[in-house]
Amino acid sequence: MYSNKDLGLVSSLVKHLPSDNQDARGYESYVKWTNEIKSNSEISNSRFIESPFAHPSVIFRKELIHRYGGYRSGNFPEDYELWLRFLKNNVKMQKVDKVLLEWRDRKNRLSRTNSRYSLRAFQRIKAEYFQHWIKENITLPLPIHSWGAGKFARRQIKYLQEFGINIECSYEVDFKKIKISKDHYKINHYMDIPPPGACFVVVLVGQQKIRQKINRFLKKRGYEIIKDYIFLA
Repeated sequence: MYSNKDLGLVSSLVKHLPSDNQDARGYESYVKWTNEIKSNSEISNSRFIESPFAHPSVIFRKELIHRYGGYRSGNFPEDYELWLRFLKNNVKMQKVDKVLLEWRDRKNRLSRTNSRYSLRAFQRIKAEYFQHWIKENITLPLPIHSWGAGKFARRQIKYLQEFGINIECSYEVDFKKIKISKDHYKINHYMDIPPPGACFVVVLVGQQKIRQKINRFLKKRGYEIIKDYIFLA
């Protein structure tokens, strides 16, 4: 931090230490993902997938609190909301490429037990900050399309609609889900995605392996991350 004055927040890689014999596969997968997100651009581009930091691994400049405010109370994960607020204000972030924290994962952690860290709470805070991001980064009225028509994706679309983001069309791999949804947006097969520039695609898929496949598919179609699509998992 002393030698890189342009950085507002710095984090590190972490080692996951499960305990209490709980099923830790979800957190192990999450930690593996966070350890792959290191540069400022990777952190910025991945902000709507998940919180890109293990909270105890973070250090940030005090002036950011004076400028943008500190942790806020509400029905949302307060650390993730703060990172999203910093990112909204173009705070530069980066990770030290070393494991500097052993992250003990106990079953009574608030992240596992409190409603502020529920899937719904994460989805809603993502939608709230995504409305700001899309106004600043996408030239509207470019049509907004989504990828995904499962239960998770449908709920995320409802949160997006709450914040004024209208999804005109959604794409799906499963032919059984291709229909007109109850929320009046059309569901098409993913092979019907139009050429780049015809729409902006919000990918509402949680599983990392599936996201990687979608990423490869869209790049082959000529899509560019951030310019033509983004992941909102």
